[in-house]
Amino acid sequence: MLDKNLNTIERGAIEPPSETEMTKLLQKKLKASGQKISFNRTRKMLRNHNADKVEATEIVHFMDKYIVHVYHNEDADEVVHDQALKGKCSWLSFRRIDNQPVTSWQDVQQMKNHFCGEDREAFQMHPAEARLVDTANQYHLFVLPVGVAIGFGWRNRLVVPQDVQ
Repeated sequence: MLDKNLNTIERGAIEPPSETEMTKLLQKKLKASGQKISFNRTRKMLRNHNADKVEATEIVHFMDKYIVHVYHNEDADEVVHDQALKGKCSWLSFRRIDNQPVTSWQDVQQMKNHFCGEDREAFQMHPAEARLVDTANQYHLFVLPVGVAIGFGWRNRLVVPQDVQ
């Protein structure tokens, strides 16, 4: 079950909304969450993060707290360097609408499950400095094909219910 902050409210593909439409949508979401930001500041925030640029092969989901760009299979190959995995992976590129850091591991897990499935493993990486790309509070989740496991981590599930924590 998705957290209320992850309910997809709008989905777009191929034809991106205009910068003005994106700015108004973002202002509406921020206002609903109790934040008041001017139109010009909101537009600048979008320009800084290129949120208004959508390529024909990506799907963008606008959520209560996040903007998520979803790429599947060949569309994700830009970030897949292992030839055996090309055309089989997914890539989620996401950020918070308010440009604050993403601090909820649970939100990221729910995004992965929602867009790619519960039976797939994913990772974020911290690259060598020579490969570092750090231009915004934009995050990337690289999702492996079904049946391909990351060679690290625990082997069995262990989850403590939130009401016990």
